[in-house]
Amino acid sequence: MQNLKTVKQLFQSPLVFNQLNPSNQWWAQYIYHFSHVVNIASILNTGKIISREKVNRLSLQYLNDNANREVIGGTSDFCKNLVRFYFRPLTPTQFRNEGIKSKKEISNSNLPAHCPVPVFLLFDLDIFDEPGIYFSYESLASHYPVKLYNSFNDLCQAPFHDIYHSQPFTEFDDKQGIIKRRHAEIVIQNEIDLKYLKAIYCRNYAEALTLIDLLNPSAKLQWQNKIQVIHPNYYSSMFNQTLQITEALINQNQFIFKFNRPSLETFHALVQIEELNGNFLCSGSNPNFVLGNSTNGQMDIHESVNIQQPIRIKIIIDDNLVYSNTFNIF
Repeated sequence: MQNLKTVKQLFQSPLVFNQLNPSNQWWAQYIYHFSHVVNIASILNTGKIISREKVNRLSLQYLNDNANREVIGGTSDFCKNLVRFYFRPLTPTQFRNEGIKSKKEISNSNLPAHCPVPVFLLFDLDIFDEPGIYFSYESLASHYPVKLYNSFNDLCQAPFHDIYHSQPFTEFDDKQGIIKRRHAEIVIQNEIDLKYLKAIYCRNYAEALTLIDLLNPSAKLQWQNKIQVIHPNYYSSMFNQTLQITEALINQNQFIFKFNRPSLETFHALVQIEELNGNFLCSGSNPNFVLGNSTNGQMDIHESVNIQQPIRIKIIIDDNLVYSNTFNIF
């Protein structure tokens, strides 16, 4: 440790690097913020990440709340004023809330939470040089005070073996302690801009197109080249165990949207078609949508709908936007 002078040196040293499985060693290059695609689009459009409390105070329109209400309730008011990052992807929270889930699945969960279309923002480690940056050795979403640190020496002493723990638990492990330390956080008060943002990771091409479609022109110009679709076999940042839309297409007068797998869950599905200026054209709704053994959903576009220009098609499942893209069909 005596020869370590910078955070980047620390994260490439045996103190950190040796705690990671070979397939996960890239984790130590960044810190991470993840959220639903609508929230991420809002972050990219405004050019900053804003704390939960400031979002509420300014009445900003973040359309999805990833976090569990019980956990939020147990988080101090001080923590709600923080912008929060993780040392790693694949946290226990992400496992609970990643992907499209039915209302029944959410309500039956031990800690109900939902992030239907997760997107990761990856930040350079130079963010640790930002004034006012603090970090913890475990989750701040606890029902007791959790200590925050801000010195380089304290960072060197962090329990990286548990923070980056990803193997199955054994009977000798402190399971609950490790779960908390997998949630170790990096925080800053109120807000932070995006000058340290290096990459944006999406699960599949359809979700990347959705993010791009939600960006305003200046944000699209600034960030589109950083949006990447990550192959799960090479860069493990998503669990990919729940429902997701993988493709959408128009075949004659029919809009078809494809999922990654069948599902017996029941959803309220809404497909909405509008002009690029937001003018409504038509929609189709099914309050009892079930994929069953199929992986396809579909909506007929009635011939009476006069489409003379490019259109935007949105898919909204249980009140959550899960797909948006522009089509040219005339």
